[in-house]
Amino acid sequence: MEHKSRIKFFSKLDFILILITSVIVILLYKQILNGYFQQDEWYGFGYIISNRHLGVWEILKLYFSPNIGHYNPLANIIQHYLYILWGTNYNNYAFLSMFLHVLTVIGVFILAKIIFTGNSLKAFFCSLVFGLFASSYQGTAWVVVSIATQASSLLGIISSIFFINFLKRGRSSSLIVSLLVLITSLLFKEITIGIFPLYVVLYFISRKTIKNALNKSLFIILLFGACYLFFRVSMLYFPNTARSSLVTQTQSPGNILYNFSTMPAKSIFQVYVPSNYTKQASLILARVFPEEITGIPGSPEFEKFSVEKLMEISNILAGLAMIAIGFVLIYKAKGSEYKFITFFGLGWVILNSLIYSFAPESSRPIFAIDSRNLYFVAVGAAILLANLLTLNFQKKGAFIGIFIALIYLGFNALSLNTTLDSFTRVGAVRKTILDNIIRLYPTLPPRAVIFTKSDSTYYGLPAGESILPFQSGLGQALLIVYSQQDELPHEFYPGDYLWDIKSQGYQEHDLRGFGYFREESRLKDTIKKYRLPVSGVFAFTWEGKTNELIDITKQVRNEIIK
Repeated sequence: MEHKSRIKFFSKLDFILILITSVIVILLYKQILNGYFQQDEWYGFGYIISNRHLGVWEILKLYFSPNIGHYNPLANIIQHYLYILWGTNYNNYAFLSMFLHVLTVIGVFILAKIIFTGNSLKAFFCSLVFGLFASSYQGTAWVVVSIATQASSLLGIISSIFFINFLKRGRSSSLIVSLLVLITSLLFKEITIGIFPLYVVLYFISRKTIKNALNKSLFIILLFGACYLFFRVSMLYFPNTARSSLVTQTQSPGNILYNFSTMPAKSIFQVYVPSNYTKQASLILARVFPEEITGIPGSPEFEKFSVEKLMEISNILAGLAMIAIGFVLIYKAKGSEYKFITFFGLGWVILNSLIYSFAPESSRPIFAIDSRNLYFVAVGAAILLANLLTLNFQKKGAFIGIFIALIYLGFNALSLNTTLDSFTRVGAVRKTILDNIIRLYPTLPPRAVIFTKSDSTYYGLPAGESILPFQSGLGQALLIVYSQQDELPHEFYPGDYLWDIKSQGYQEHDLRGFGYFREESRLKDTIKKYRLPVSGVFAFTWEGKTNELIDITKQVRNEIIK
């Protein structure tokens, strides 16, 4: 009986649908092979290089040591040894990211099929829409950062599969496995913390009365959640705790409360409609208002009004409307299964979005949620959408439901393709710049300085701050790529040196020196101060209109000599 059930679940149709979904996802995401590393990834590489001299036991102690900020020891260890193995071989990370995304998509298919009581077509739609969500593309396209996001998400999905199995069959072993997998997921990234309260709510719903729910199983769920919470809170008092930034250091209590109360509404809307679309719509709509209120179109004040007022209000109202519709459907649903699925999807989005209210990276309210932060939330959004659209498949309005589903899938496929195309074009430019510098000067002298000029500015910097198209410091990126051939002293890589987008400077460690400058006056002052040889200066100019890097080393050296 049990064997037949397993064969029926993994039917030939299931494998065909999983294969189709995987192929579609791979065909769209293969573009990331033409991309390159992002700012957070360069920062991570710098941290790894600064610790690559440590032994295995020291690495374990380093990454498992308490941290009051992010605590992702398993992800950090894997990223550390992948860097030792692959260095900055981008394609290896990209292939791994696509593989993990496909595994996560398959996990969503299995979870959805269990939730939809064996309906393969609903599971197919659910997994496909999750795989193609344009709003969460960074969860895969940021190929190093994605390791933590995807691994945690995949384990969170596996945990949910075991938990749903526990609810349906009452096996305590499934509950224990579910909670152990969830704890493991949290050690990759804390994005699955909302699963704990979701499990409690789902358990109460499945038992129908409070009296039936108050038993050993509920105690086990609460015990696991309390133990993890105690473990994290206790890190505040450990003597050797790493003092990473906390949300209270950058956000006011008012901002924290505002983010916490509005995050679910913004998350559910922005996962369905990428924030770049609502931003563009807000910029257009803002022109209707008087300039006394908005500022001059194109000015920073105009964009601030568009994003912080129009976009923010519209996102919150639209998200609240979606949540309200979900609760109305739960209230009016006749079948307990439909009610449970709607509550599962809605609860997943709401509870798993709250963790991002405590992101310490910003000092302002969060208006546009980072794409990668919508990756795990998107699982519940896909289930909720599949449940809503497929409600009509068995009625006279089936054609309408199918038509809307196809339109939405097409919209996401086109949007994802456009987003990835833009994303990879910028990455390809960055890779070409670094490759050309390394090709022209494959090795550096003991004391080296790289100088760059540019005719363009990027990423909202003022006109006087001309840079190359790197969202973090080009100096640190150069340090990291040169470290592939030349093991520079690890003191160069504490993480912050030359990492900021506008950073310049020079340091010396163990008879080696490295610096990066954009201002010629600071370059000359540093050469005089440290008595650097002119032969150690390498210079380039960037033509932004033609995307061309020109070697001007001889000219700059001659100017310095004069």
